[in-house]
Amino acid sequence: PEEDSSHPSAADEAHVLLLTAANFTSVLAARRHVMVEFYAPWCGHCRALAPHYAAAAAALAEQGVDVALAKVDATEDHDLAQAHGVQGYPTLLFFIDGVPRDYAGERTKDAIVAWIGKKLGPAVQNLTTADEAEKIVTGDDVAVLAYLDHLSV
Repeated sequence: PEEDSSHPSAADEAHVLLLTAANFTSVLAARRHVMVEFYAPWCGHCRALAPHYAAAAAALAEQGVDVALAKVDATEDHDLAQAHGVQGYPTLLFFIDGVPRDYAGERTKDAIVAWIGKKLGPAVQNLTTADEAEKIVTGDDVAVLAYLDHLSV
C-alpha cells in the first residue's frame, strides 16, 4: 500500500536530535540551521506532532538539506525552555546562526519541509509573472524586487 506522507503513522526519530541543557549550546554553535521543538511528554499536541516532525527530519536528511531537527523536553530542561520564552507546547523555533525565529506554520511533515526549504532556498528568484511578484511582495519576509530587462552580466 502507498504511504500517505501527510499523515505519518509511526515516529521513527532516528533523525531527530535530543537536546538538553548540556548539549544545546554546542549543537547550535556547530550547526547553522536548527529547528527545535520544545515539548512536554504529557502534551497531546506534542504527541500528534511527533510522527510528522520525525518524518520531516528524515525527509530533510534524505534530501541532504543542511539543517538539524531537534527536540527539548521542556519539563526536564525547564530553564532552557524559559530562557527561550517557551510558554506553551509544542513550541517550534528555527535557529539561524543561534538566533531563534518562531515557526507558526502547520504541524505536518510537508509544511515543515516546505517552510525550511523556503528559509534555506535560493536568495535570488527569477520571477516571470505578476502573480509570482505579488506573492513575494505580500509575504512575511523582507524582499527586494528588481525589474531587469535581461539577466546577463
